[in-house]
This record gives sequence, structure tokens and C-alpha cells, in this order.
Amino acid sequence: MEVFQETKEIHEVTVMKKRMEIKKLFIWFFVCLLIFVFSTFLHECGHGLSSQMNGVPVSTGFNRVGNVYSFPGDANFRTGFEDTQSFLLDFGVPVTLFLTIVFTIVLCTKKRWGSFSAFVIAGFSLCNSIIRLVPCLISVISSLLTQTLHMEDEIQTGQLLATQTGIGWLLALPAIISIIVSIVCLVLSLRKCRTIEYLHFKGIWIAFCAAYVVSFVMENYLDTVIRINWIV
Repeated sequence: MEVFQETKEIHEVTVMKKRMEIKKLFIWFFVCLLIFVFSTFLHECGHGLSSQMNGVPVSTGFNRVGNVYSFPGDANFRTGFEDTQSFLLDFGVPVTLFLTIVFTIVLCTKKRWGSFSAFVIAGFSLCNSIIRLVPCLISVISSLLTQTLHMEDEIQTGQLLATQTGIGWLLALPAIISIIVSIVCLVLSLRKCRTIEYLHFKGIWIAFCAAYVVSFVMENYLDTVIRINWIV
């Protein structure tokens, strides 16, 4: 009878632990999803603010920059836009790198943790670390393989730098900076996450990657319904 009772108690504890892990997994997924979407929105707002400051009226959402009072899918959404950047002062990438650096510093220096603070701070650090890392790596690798520039924010800025200064290697400088900053912050964040008890549960990185993929779908949808018009 005692053995049966002990077995039952062990089973109940095991079930409870599994439920807690599943709950953590879903919370972590939604936290990362919201952070990806919100951080991308701030990135796009950076583009909008810098365009406004440079006298260029644009609309921004969650993915693409276009003409004011227009939405993706409209015939005039990108009319007049070129793949080349027309001004150096652009806050899109700096906003993302700023969030990456700040939250990595907070993550690595914070001593006391609660489950919510661990999820949010680690989420902001990890999510922003790959928001520019992935597209930059794809852009650089694609450009090297095809011998054709694969346009991303950093490549456009580098192209303008190289054109204005006549120094060819500056083309790759913004992308190199984004890649280095992102990798350093990502490595530091991953190392710190191993020491935080609240981030020790199965499936954490699967949920993180899933949130990254789903964020693209969510951003593309929100981009078509929510726009900010940056009027000059």
C-alpha cells in the first residue's frame, strides 16, 4: 500500500512538472513572438523618423516602408522608391542594435531573477540579436554566391558610404558591424541564459525559433492594416 502511494505521488509530481514546462514553453513562445513583432515595429519607426528628418515623407508599419497614405498591395505603395538609400542618417538598424546591446548588458549584469523578468530581458536580448544577424548573413552570402548585391538596410547604407567617399570596402562595413555586434551579444546572452534557472526547460529553443518564423506571418499581416505616416 505504501509503495502504491509513493508511486502515485511520484506520478503526480511528474505530471505537475510536465504541465509547468508546457506552460513555460507557451509563455516563452508568446513573449518572444511579441518581442520580435514589437522590435521590428520600432526598427521600421526608425526608418520613418530618419526619413522625416531628411525631408522624405513615408509610411511605415511592421515590415515595409512605402509612400504616405498607402498600404502594401496598393499600386502606388512603392512608386518613386529605389533600392539605393538616399541619405546616411537612418535609424532603423541603430535602433535594433541599441536594443540588442542594452538588453544584453542588463541580462549579463542583473543578479536577481523572477520568471517574468527572465523571459522579457532574455527575450529582448536574444530576439534583437538575430533580427539583424539573419538577414545580414543571408545578404552577404547571397551577394558572394551570385555576385549581385542582395539589398538589406546595411548594404544600402554601405553602398551610399562607398559612393560618397569613393572607398569601396565601406560597402561591407555596416553589414560587418551588424554581424559582429549581433554575434557577440547572442553568444553573451546564450551563456548567461544557461545560468538562469527560469530558462531551463525543454523545447526553449524550438519555441524561440517557432516564434521567429511566426513573427514574419504576423508582421506581414499587421503591415497591411497598421501604418504610420511620417509627414514632412
